[in-house]
Amino acid sequence: MADVVIVLKLSRWIKMLMRIFKRENGKLVVVGRPLLAYGPSLLDRKIAGHPDEGRLFAITPTDATNGMAATDVRLLCIGDNSDGDRERKREMELIQNPQETIRNDDGDTIVTYLGRYTVYKVSGVLNLGPINTMPESQVELAPAPIPVLDWETSQDGEELMTLASQVRVDSRRLLAASALCARLVLHLAQNTSQAIPALEAVEGWCRGTVNEDDMERVVCENNLAHDDGLSRLDFGNWAASHAQAAASCFPPRVVKNVINAFECAIDEAHQNACPSVLQAHKQEVRKALLAACANLIRSVIKTADFPELVARIERRNADLWLAPNHGFIWAEKVSIW
Repeated sequence: MADVVIVLKLSRWIKMLMRIFKRENGKLVVVGRPLLAYGPSLLDRKIAGHPDEGRLFAITPTDATNGMAATDVRLLCIGDNSDGDRERKREMELIQNPQETIRNDDGDTIVTYLGRYTVYKVSGVLNLGPINTMPESQVELAPAPIPVLDWETSQDGEELMTLASQVRVDSRRLLAASALCARLVLHLAQNTSQAIPALEAVEGWCRGTVNEDDMERVVCENNLAHDDGLSRLDFGNWAASHAQAAASCFPPRVVKNVINAFECAIDEAHQNACPSVLQAHKQEVRKALLAACANLIRSVIKTADFPELVARIERRNADLWLAPNHGFIWAEKVSIW
């Protein structure tokens, strides 16, 4: 099968031939026009020297006076420290609604989502220029969809806890898993008098040695103390604040609170460190914490005990592997401009 070129119907009276070719292996090749790249990960590296992962968009402004159109291809890079939950939600929104028309006085701009890709190969670099515009004569991009989640091997504790919370896994197991994660940062909340009692109350309720009313009362006291600390203008120990919030063991937020507590502790301990080195250190810590929390959650919550959790994981995988239905027509044997 020969390479094919994307032909986009902009309207009934315009067809825009784009210089984007699709290979048999699913890779895209952008030829002639520059790939415009922007986003958080470009602050510390360049596409020409390091593959970047991001969302690929076709941006087509049209001139209202003559109907002329010129399409640029843009890669919105995804930072290594991005919020996983937010990324997944945004991906679903774009898959379901991949094309948007922006109206303005000079004409319409059509923004079309092509999917998640990583820069696989760059050739014919013309000029690196400013860090947010990198023109190349040819760029090859490989598909990079959000990976399928396997409960037994996933290293993302935040998503595991989110999925378990969504299907209302047994409350004792859910809170027991949350408490194990919160224990990772309890030492950062030693100066907050309510955090340790709150976590111990949750653990006691999970073991059956504390009644539910007492647990809820102590957790509520911890939440009120945390909110009061945030409201004080002189409050500055953010690591302790996030650790205190984690001690309340609220399942949808506990892993995020654990990560935030450690990241704030790193910031406070290395205030004069090189920003790029500090960011790299935080990324490694985040990765390790997500994996640690995943292992702790799996030690308590078993998919064999919750068929509804298995069904939720299968639905998540099916949804996030859908290709965006962007309305492109694929035509064979079209020569490169």
